[in-house]
Amino acid sequence: MKLLHRTRLILALACLMAAACATAPPPAGHPAAPDTVPLALRRAAFDIVWKKVDDTFWDRALLAERDWGGVRERYLPRALAASDPAEYHRVLHEMVRELRLSHFAVVGPAAVREAWARPLRATGDAGLRLRLLDGEAVVTRLDPGGAAERAGIRLGFIIDSIDGVPVARAGAASSAPPPRGEVPAAVPAALEGPIGSPVRLAYRGAAGPARSVTFARAPRMGRFRRITLFGIRVPGIPPQYGEVEARRLAGGAGYVRFSSFLQSLRPQVVRAIRSMRDAPGLIIDLRGNPGGQDSMGRGVANLLAERRMPFIITRKRNGREVFHVQPDGPGFRGPVVLLLDGGSGSAAEQFAAGLQEMRRVTVVGERSMGRDLDATLMKLPTGGMFQYAYGEVLTPSGVVIEGRGVVPDVEVPLTREALLAGRDPQMEAAFAVIQAAAGSRR
Repeated sequence: MKLLHRTRLILALACLMAAACATAPPPAGHPAAPDTVPLALRRAAFDIVWKKVDDTFWDRALLAERDWGGVRERYLPRALAASDPAEYHRVLHEMVRELRLSHFAVVGPAAVREAWARPLRATGDAGLRLRLLDGEAVVTRLDPGGAAERAGIRLGFIIDSIDGVPVARAGAASSAPPPRGEVPAAVPAALEGPIGSPVRLAYRGAAGPARSVTFARAPRMGRFRRITLFGIRVPGIPPQYGEVEARRLAGGAGYVRFSSFLQSLRPQVVRAIRSMRDAPGLIIDLRGNPGGQDSMGRGVANLLAERRMPFIITRKRNGREVFHVQPDGPGFRGPVVLLLDGGSGSAAEQFAAGLQEMRRVTVVGERSMGRDLDATLMKLPTGGMFQYAYGEVLTPSGVVIEGRGVVPDVEVPLTREALLAGRDPQMEAAFAVIQAAAGSRR
């Protein structure tokens, strides 16, 4: 059953894969998964996964290079011999990972149930974001007034362990390597929990010995939202967390950050950008934004477009599809800077790459994930979920984003030293671009 077309589902699968790494029992009200998968069902689900790739993959030559026929012969005996549902779905996941591309994943029914249960619980978090800087998990963002900030955690602090589990070990269970500079999905998942539940962080500050602090998880700044397409709720995909931040900077420049490309966030983002129409410049912060729905990105890009132009191309098995942007009512016509880092992926990359090639924005920060393919999601007869890509994404000039990422116009690394000093060098560079552009217009 195909659920979404031309949609980045890295959000949904990231949620499911993070849940798959958890060891918590199934939530109350959900029966435990059976300890076996009937042989006929195993064979049916295996055939669906293998054939869907064989039928829809956009590049037959690359599929042959990856020896997709040989992959079938190697993995079928393992799938049929799997001892339990978790092992069976791990085998299918390993099989599609043989393609060595993003947006191919299989998760089992236990992870699906957990992903659906999370939004139904009172979910809180520690109120911080971690990135790997020089191999250490460094605090790079704090929720203003959030739980971690109130507990004394500061930007630039190194988090060594969460509830006694070393960060390095928490990431060892991940089924796929994280993007450049990003901690594995199991790490931010460990920071979540019921509102009011304690979380213990072992950390190192600017100087002195390692310390630990225990504090209560607080409500998240945003909320869980259902996946929608053309205003209609899409069944089968768990709600995804989303938040939007908008404010004015010194000199009146606008700043907008949104956590993901969810259609349900689009009205709030559109209002935020339109409220900045009189600003001398606009900074859109996509750092840590893993993507979402392409249609949301194109809708926001329309607010920045100065005329109708080709925006992005999808190469599919049966040809190419060209997507355009065009002005859509009152938008923002001043200079725009996009902030990217290694956590910017999928729809965020498409949004940035299209606008960058149109020369409508200046991209500042670090190279993005390089994980950008058109994908969809389907439910397997075993109760598991299968994400597969059916299209390669290119800019109008032919630049492929998958494996490359978006290269900043102004490359600025984030350093622990700057964070400890209370500085954000990427924001500073973005602000300098806005000031220079505004000055040249006078």
